[in-house]
Amino acid sequence: MNIYIFSLLLSFIFIILKILINKYVEKKNKPIKPILKDSILIFLISIVSNYIYINFIQNNLESPEVNVFTDKPEF
Repeated sequence: MNIYIFSLLLSFIFIILKILINKYVEKKNKPIKPILKDSILIFLISIVSNYIYINFIQNNLESPEVNVFTDKPEF
């Protein structure tokens, strides 16, 4: 899945859940602006974390080719 779509979906789910929690659990009507700021932050963090995972961590997890000597030692 495209990372931008995934990040947007994640942010959208966060907005919906945060609004529902504020409305039904806390029974307060908080302004939407802080929720949108947090959502943008989640969007950016998910993109950056995916970039770090793909470029640094995933490349290190692949096992490099191991050289094995099967002949008599030359020393």
